[in-house]
Amino acid sequence: MALDGSGHDAVDTARASLQQATQELEDCLGATMAAVEQAQQYSAAL
Repeated sequence: MALDGSGHDAVDTARASLQQATQELEDCLGATMAAVEQAQQYSAAL
């Protein structure tokens, strides 16, 4: 079965997009966790 390469290119592009989205979600999760920790410290100080 011969492939012209366009499908492979699409898979590579999709994989790169998913890797970027994963990194952005990890960054967002880190920021959220930091904000939660700050909120807990703030509420404990009240």
